[in-house]
Amino acid sequence: MRSIPLVFCVTIIMLFLSCGEDEQPTLSEGNDLILFRFESVKNPSLNIDINGVIDNDNGSVELIIPDGVIEEEVSQFIATFEVSTNASVYVGETRQVSGESVNDFKSPVNYIIRAENGTEQVYRVSVTNLTKSDENDFLTFSFQSVNNTSLNEDFIGEINVENRTIEVLIPEGSIEGDSLELIATFDVDEMATVYVGEEEQISGQSINNFSETVTYKVVAENGDEAFYSVNVSIISEDSKYILSLTFPVDLNPNLFREPFVKIDSANKTVRFHNPQVVETNLIPVFELSEGAKLFWGDIELSSGISIIDFTEEITVDVVSAFGRVTSWRLLMTREIVDIEDFLRVCPLEDPNINLILDDFEFRLNGQIIGEFPCAEPYYIMEEPTANFSESEYYKETTMLQTLRFLYYLDYDDPYIIPWAGERLYDWVGSKIDGINIVDGISGGVCCRSFDGKTFISVGNTRTDDGQKRSAENLYWGFRLLNMIIILHEARHVDGFPHSSCCGIANGCDDVLNLNNPSAYATSVWWTQVQYEGIYDFDACSIVKDGRAAYGDRIQLSSIFDPNIWSNRFCSGTYTYEFPEEVLRACD
Repeated sequence: MRSIPLVFCVTIIMLFLSCGEDEQPTLSEGNDLILFRFESVKNPSLNIDINGVIDNDNGSVELIIPDGVIEEEVSQFIATFEVSTNASVYVGETRQVSGESVNDFKSPVNYIIRAENGTEQVYRVSVTNLTKSDENDFLTFSFQSVNNTSLNEDFIGEINVENRTIEVLIPEGSIEGDSLELIATFDVDEMATVYVGEEEQISGQSINNFSETVTYKVVAENGDEAFYSVNVSIISEDSKYILSLTFPVDLNPNLFREPFVKIDSANKTVRFHNPQVVETNLIPVFELSEGAKLFWGDIELSSGISIIDFTEEITVDVVSAFGRVTSWRLLMTREIVDIEDFLRVCPLEDPNINLILDDFEFRLNGQIIGEFPCAEPYYIMEEPTANFSESEYYKETTMLQTLRFLYYLDYDDPYIIPWAGERLYDWVGSKIDGINIVDGISGGVCCRSFDGKTFISVGNTRTDDGQKRSAENLYWGFRLLNMIIILHEARHVDGFPHSSCCGIANGCDDVLNLNNPSAYATSVWWTQVQYEGIYDFDACSIVKDGRAAYGDRIQLSSIFDPNIWSNRFCSGTYTYEFPEEVLRACD
């Protein structure tokens, strides 16, 4: 057996020993800042990238920001950087990510570059040439009860930046005593300073006398000054009312005339007559209680500016100066709010007149009327006792005006007729197709047919009793007699002929029943509606006549009187007492 040489054995042993030991790598000692900049894509207030000047010897970075970038924007800047391989970057204990980490560069920021082997180098990053803030406006202004023991609640000022004014309204009873020595709490830009006179103001601490206007000076960081006038008013009540509301034609050119508005403060309702119902987007001009604001949903409305869609009834909120809210209904209707002014409009000027002419045909002595003259005195409004001759009126236009009056009556009670549940205009239109004006007759006659259409005939002359039954008497006719004739004759079409129960052929009706009235009973119903003075129709002249004839309590019985239409019934009684508010209004 051969022996293994000693040298070979030693070599093998050394190889095994060397395979069991790992080599230790060398850690990088690089901790240099290679690149530092602000990229515009990461910082929207910049329109170019800003590269920093790096001084490795002194461990500093200088960046020059162009004019127009203010300090507040620099407080949220994002830096993009490159460092030595395997080095990490920190600001304080926060590790930085290039292109992501946000820092406030209004003051120098220390960046720590930590090498792989743990050695560190600090770079001081400074941003220069910043534009100083020019903000010198009040952001908030109030009197807090916690700082003012004389106040029982907080009051917030309304700031008008454009006019540099602040208005604070305080209701009577909300401040103890007569002193207006108050401490204001306010916010301005953090770099701005506030003064009254030469005295610097501290929010929530400085006291001033607000019995007169106090002038505040706000000085921006760049030295720009703004002067605000602060006024404190003590108002008598916490009002939240719509005091006036109009729709001027110059702001609403699609209106052919300004609508007439009825404000019911007790029921918080504003109702206005807009005959041009095709135009529902309108600009109102309004006046509110002192310090109040008007909101439609979340939108604050501005008088003479805001457009409101009145297609349907809307609800608006009047918010008082102290935040209390009252809801109001705004309702655009086609009905008449002011009868006298309504009748001063020539029917042909009404944009809805073609709808009426489509619903009703007008004839004079059987001939179709081709023209409706519009000249004075077709609109004259006189008391019923005034005496005008037939030649002073245009009978064609007057009857068209009567149907226009009917067209615009309210959709709601009391003009929803009880026996049909319809508007008067719709009910009349379902019974007749037209009106035939006949010279030489008094009152009305039902019915006559022209070209297969149903007409009622109405007279063109006065009766001798001085009541002015004629269709052309505007005031008396529209209020009572024109309407009475139309309702009376249309009711005949419903199957209510006159009776002979009183001993006179077709001279009376059987029963006085306003729920399902006969022809004569419609006259009683319509007169009662007028007695109520609906929508400022100024019913006092009619009420006066009624009280003169019956007193404050009208009683109609079955006693037949052929000369009085309201007593032409063989049975049934009717009692009506004038409402107290009507009597008071007409005394």
